[in-house]
Amino acid sequence: MLSLHGLRGLTLASLACGASSFTMNHFAAGAALRRTSPIAVTSRRLLSRGGATRATPCMASAEHFDYLVIGGGSGGVSSARRAATYDAKVAVIEASAMGGTCVNVGCVPKKVMWNSAHVMDMVNEAKNFGVVTSAGKVDWPALKEARDTYITRLNGIYERNLGNSGVEIIEGYGSFVGPKTVQVEGVEYTADHILVAVGGRPTMPTLEGAEHCIDSNGFFQLEVRHVSR
Repeated sequence: MLSLHGLRGLTLASLACGASSFTMNHFAAGAALRRTSPIAVTSRRLLSRGGATRATPCMASAEHFDYLVIGGGSGGVSSARRAATYDAKVAVIEASAMGGTCVNVGCVPKKVMWNSAHVMDMVNEAKNFGVVTSAGKVDWPALKEARDTYITRLNGIYERNLGNSGVEIIEGYGSFVGPKTVQVEGVEYTADHILVAVGGRPTMPTLEGAEHCIDSNGFFQLEVRHVSR
């Protein structure tokens, strides 16, 4: 391991693993650094910047939480916010839009679509109650846009609620790499307690003709309305 102590032209402020900081005299330290072959390349990079420089010669320690939640669905978010009320340091790991299945591809979009069909049905039945009207048609692209806008608003509400509760949001997929250690996008996090709240996803049955079907997630992605024949 290279020691920087006693190097001419360099004032050492702190030397902790993952967060070494030092102030370098551009010219005085230059010759000494260039004579030290293990950091010759690094020295040229540092000297080209000049002035005060912050370096991290070894990997930073993993950030530690009291409570770490993997999954930003209704259960994970509720649990994280409740833990935060007890002054715990909490974070939620989520790779997609906040809110999980219910908000993004479940209850909420389904009810928006159902309500559109319900309104259309009421218009068609209006004449039976003495209401004179003419049935129109569903503008599918407009319906999809309105539905997606509504969901995006809910995503924002979930994120703001977490922020207001003091819960940190970590974006990406979490995977266990050790005891009470989770890695997200190459960064490690540790916690005293970890909740796995990743939910589930639809499984297509292995039936003949299943390749011609879509699941509920696929339904919400349709750009045009398909009519059964």
